[in-house]
Amino acid sequence: MKEPVKLSASIMYDYKVINTSGDHSWVSDEPLEEQGQNEGPTPVQLLLSSIASCVLTTLRRYAQRQNWDAGEIHVDLELEQLEEETFIALDIQFSGVLEPAQKQRLLEIGGRSPVVKMLNGVVNFKLTNE
Repeated sequence: MKEPVKLSASIMYDYKVINTSGDHSWVSDEPLEEQGQNEGPTPVQLLLSSIASCVLTTLRRYAQRQNWDAGEIHVDLELEQLEEETFIALDIQFSGVLEPAQKQRLLEIGGRSPVVKMLNGVVNFKLTNE
């Protein structure tokens, strides 16, 4: 069984959040029009970044194992939130020399990356104050 992934975050009196996980720390913030200082990506941008990073590393790993020339792999994400549902569109481009069947297979693999699988299922939240 994998170890749980842990992150700690704190906020003072503005909207800048300091996130820490393992050896890394980073800032998230709200844009100026939302009373933030725009000193870092928004929480939604960080979510999209997590999805993109996971999809891209999954695709790179798979292409390398297959000895496929995927070249640079680029993904654009767009999140649209409706009343009851959230949709995230991913447009994935490959600069390498791939057959159409290889591209299709990579798209299937990208849809099975760990973060996409996690978010496609039901995510349960447990808020505590221990």
